[in-house]
Amino acid sequence: AELPEGSRMHLSTNMCAVHRREVLDEVRRRLSMGEPIHLATTQLVEAGVDIDFPLVLRALAPLDRIVQAAGRCNREGKLDTGYVIVFDPVDGAMPPGIYQTAAHTTNVVFADEPQVDLNSPSTHRRFFELLYPIANLDEHDIAGLRSRLAFEQVAHKYRLIPDATIPVAVPWGDGERLLDEIEARGELTRFDLRALQPYIVSMQPWEHARAEADRLCRRLIEGIDLWRWEGGYDSELGIAVDVSETRIVT
Repeated sequence: AELPEGSRMHLSTNMCAVHRREVLDEVRRRLSMGEPIHLATTQLVEAGVDIDFPLVLRALAPLDRIVQAAGRCNREGKLDTGYVIVFDPVDGAMPPGIYQTAAHTTNVVFADEPQVDLNSPSTHRRFFELLYPIANLDEHDIAGLRSRLAFEQVAHKYRLIPDATIPVAVPWGDGERLLDEIEARGELTRFDLRALQPYIVSMQPWEHARAEADRLCRRLIEGIDLWRWEGGYDSELGIAVDVSETRIVT
């Protein structure tokens, strides 16, 4: 809300994929035309999003995440210099556990070497040398289970990417027609799932439980863990888990 209304845009996983794609297309258009653009985004921009800004501001994070964000600054080398500013939010929060530990380790690296060179392999070697001895890299004792040949437990506990999220389909754009057709038929096919994928938002269990209690979503088809969003969907921010926001803005 503090960014200029005419130039601000937003990207996050609270938005479905087709909505994010629309935003990115507009971001690229404005950048190519030299129009003002202020993009506020979560970490999703750090993974495979090809945009090029002259200035990037990144909240304190693990060093490797900061480098990923910096990769969106002067990416195409059109400027003599691009600027990346790392700041420590006064009232900001960050995920607990390894993420928080790694962010604090980044602070140590910066304190030891104020003019740190993010392009130097020695910087990253120093970061991981400090991080690994204090980080719990095997929370579920996978190495121990393997050494005891407990492969069934390994298969049960090991997750490369933990995913406990719940899929919610939003009636954004053509998504509303698709959802209406599926409900009218009363069945869900694999072709429907593929067509709906761009309109899915993955919600954390606690977010979903709150939304379900507030009647902001309901099962699309009985017995299938896919939900239809009926709460607020903001044209800038995406899903709004707020019982007072019950409109769809397209």
